[in-house]
Amino acid sequence: MGELKTIREEQPLQSHKLSEHEDRIQKIESHLGRLLLLSKQYSFLFEICKTFSRLNLHIRLTKL
Repeated sequence: MGELKTIREEQPLQSHKLSEHEDRIQKIESHLGRLLLLSKQYSFLFEICKTFSRLNLHIRLTKL
């Protein structure tokens, strides 16, 4: 009988811990989504900078 009482007491505690872990996982997924978006934006900006750099070099070479 004592074991059943212990199991009943531990079950809500385990559910609470599971809920906390699920919240943490959701936060991590949200942060990862933001990081992925930022990395895509950074990559896009990097490509633009490379293109402008090439254009600038091309303009300088054609002026020679």
